[in-house]
Amino acid sequence: MNGRLKTVSKIARIIEHQKEVIELQLQAINHRQTLEQERLNLLEKYLGENIGRFEESLSDRFILNSEEVAFLFGTASTFFHKIERTKEEIERIGKELEAFQVLFREAYKKEKAVAIVQNKIIAQERRAEGRSEQKNMDSWTLSSRLRQ
Repeated sequence: MNGRLKTVSKIARIIEHQKEVIELQLQAINHRQTLEQERLNLLEKYLGENIGRFEESLSDRFILNSEEVAFLFGTASTFFHKIERTKEEIERIGKELEAFQVLFREAYKKEKAVAIVQNKIIAQERRAEGRSEQKNMDSWTLSSRLRQ
């Protein structure tokens, strides 16, 4: 293995490592996004349940006291704020995920380009070896003819 192939092989290992790191980061980001989506679903479910309880209590009687209205408003307001923050976080994570997907595609392209370069170097070495062997064979054939 000549120096060029060793260098390209080292570069290939570095790029492969970078790709693996990016892939692990993608998995972590995807996991975070899934967790935030589950959190959002739970918040929306709890908000719906609270509104359902409010509607049930309202159907039993037509008048709510101020404490009940304040509690309902406070609870609903808290849920709406948490839902909005969670949606913003999901959107931010989505943008981060897209950025890492671009990095992953670039690393993949680099990996393929380095593999092509490696194959070209190997093909050049084989051709050089073939020419060297052919030269040796020609030399051997020529020397055997001269001896005869």
